[in-house]
Amino acid sequence: MEEHLAQLGGFSLLPGRVTGGWMHEGRLYRDLSRQYLVVLSSWFELTRWLEVVVWARVAFRQRALYIEVAGVPEIVDG
Repeated sequence: MEEHLAQLGGFSLLPGRVTGGWMHEGRLYRDLSRQYLVVLSSWFELTRWLEVVVWARVAFRQRALYIEVAGVPEIVDG
């Protein structure tokens, strides 16, 4: 993961773990995740960043990933 993020210019792995949950077909699932901060040098890097997000979703076998771009939350799913 970090090799992919470094290609965008850099990242920070924020301390601790992030706990959360989501509903799927009436069932609550809980998750424990790492949180990364990635700063892009320009908006032109956004396409590459989204490619990394899609790669991570597939590589870590996630139904979806929560991301924020410019403070706007987004769920990236299949």
